[in-house]
Amino acid sequence: MGIRVFGRIQLTASLFLLFSTAVVLASDQKNDEESILEILDRFEEAFEKRDAKLYAGNFSEDAVWENAFGGREEGRANIEARLAGVYRMFQQADQEIIERRVRFIGEDVAVAVLIKDIHGQRSAKSEVELPPRRVRNTSVLRKQDGEWKVVYFEAADIRTDRLPAR
Repeated sequence: MGIRVFGRIQLTASLFLLFSTAVVLASDQKNDEESILEILDRFEEAFEKRDAKLYAGNFSEDAVWENAFGGREEGRANIEARLAGVYRMFQQADQEIIERRVRFIGEDVAVAVLIKDIHGQRSAKSEVELPPRRVRNTSVLRKQDGEWKVVYFEAADIRTDRLPAR
């Protein structure tokens, strides 16, 4: 009888430890998700303010940034310089956030997706207004020293036209 009681206590303690660990991990992941969503919020704030420094501050020193037009920059300083130019070109553009999502690949790596519509964008070469665009921004983030930073960013246009049915 004593062995059964000890076994039950051991099982109960093990289940409690397992459950407690799962709760802590879920709580940590929720906090991490909130931190990552704050980065997406800062991207949008930077766009609204046309603030390249605020935007680039979300990237690691060795990050890679690619836009939907084929531009590519490596390193936070280069990303900031490119964005300063982009913000000067597209002062008129507005955007509407359609969707935000985060997926964890590990404890310290995540992918964040932001889908938005851009309206009122004008060509850099002329004052002709470009058609509205739907864009997907995909960010790969790494948590380092307790802080999430974007290590890779890619913007891609989402085709909103449909192929004709066959």
